[in-house]
This record gives sequence, structure tokens and C-alpha cells, in this order.
Amino acid sequence: MSIDSHLLEIGAREFGLNLTPQQLTQFSRLAELLALKNQEFNLTSLAPEDFVVKHILDSLSVLGLSNTEWQGKLIDVGTGAGFPGLPLAIACPDLQITLLDGTEKRLKFIEQVIIELQIPNAKTLHGRAELIGREPEHRECYDFAIARAVANLTSLSELCLPLVRVAGRFIAMKSAQATFELDQAAAALSQLGARLIDEQHLVLPGSDFGRILLVFEKIAATSERFPRSSKKILEKPLA
Repeated sequence: MSIDSHLLEIGAREFGLNLTPQQLTQFSRLAELLALKNQEFNLTSLAPEDFVVKHILDSLSVLGLSNTEWQGKLIDVGTGAGFPGLPLAIACPDLQITLLDGTEKRLKFIEQVIIELQIPNAKTLHGRAELIGREPEHRECYDFAIARAVANLTSLSELCLPLVRVAGRFIAMKSAQATFELDQAAAALSQLGARLIDEQHLVLPGSDFGRILLVFEKIAATSERFPRSSKKILEKPLA
């Protein structure tokens, strides 16, 4: 799979990022590896022509958020084929990124990418977020938790916020139609110790694809009651 490097360069600049030749090469090889692996099993349903916009630039869009120091530790919850975690690891070599997913096949692909592209600041973690969030080595130890998952914001908040340290941030990457989820999640966010500090609406460069970035600050430690089991999260959302 070849990528439109010019579109990638121009798009990244919109988020305040000047990509180096090495980073462009890494993104191009990432596209090739993903296309090859897709022949074995379906990692992504995106058409090749959408890869730059809907995978790379979408992942990098969070770097355009104001008043954000991209340092420390970030966990990508439900990373899937490695997005947004892999592009962020390539773009931000000083950010230590953990890519969390419950499917080993996906993580094996990501590990192959990390080795071949020489991304020392990225690592994988196999498990379910509701269980990982209770482990002492992961609970409230990340500066950022980020999710591009399709789960509603109420459920996503309960999975992500237990991983975030007090004063850290949880970033939910939602579709342009998802503004109604904020009202639904208000009670959950309060119980989990977070408050909304930014809501950014954007259209990804080179497309008409709308994205909302919701940024929450962790203002208090999350109760030991959370996260609950996946069954309870789904059947009885926080309210």
C-alpha cells in the first residue's frame, strides 16, 4: 500500500507537527505492513486510499489540542490494529505509549511493527481494560488514556479513567454525531472523578470526515468500586 506523503505532511502541519523524513518512511512502512497483514485476517476495513486520513491523520489530530504537554505515559485503550497509539508513538518519541487490547492477533501485529519500525517508546499490553484498571501497576499511573473505540462515552469513561493519575487526562475520540453522549455521561464522569476541560470539533485534512475530541481532566482519585465487570458496565451504565 502506497501513501500520499504530501497529504500526510500538509495534514500533520495543521496539528502543529513537522514530520521528519524518517517519520514519513515509518508511516509508509506501517501502511505496507498493515496491507500485508490484512491479507491474512481483517485488521481494518478501511480502503487503502483512506489510510492516511482516517488512520494516521485521525490519530495525530489530538496533537493539535491546546495546553497539552505530550510527555510521560499514555495508554491507548482498545487499540485494535494500533491506532491511535502507533502513529502517536512515531510522532512523539518522548511519550511512552502502551497499546492495550484484548485480541492477541492484533497485538502480535503491533509487536512486529514496533520491532521493524524501531519504535522503542511503544509496547503492547494484552488484557481487558476493566481488569487492567484494577492492577496496581496500571491503576492511576498514566498521564493520558486515549480511546478511539466505538463504545459510548459512559462505558468508555469507566474503562479509561481508573487508569489515569489525578491531574492526568482522558481523551475520547468520537464521531461528529456524538455530542449527545456528553449529557448522558455527566453523572458517570462525576463519580469517576473527572471534568470536561476541552471539546474540539474538527474536520480531518483532505476529507469531509468530522471528529470530536473530548478532553477530561482527572480531578479526584477514582473509587475502588470502579471499574466494574464488563457485564455490569454494559447492563447498568453509571447514572
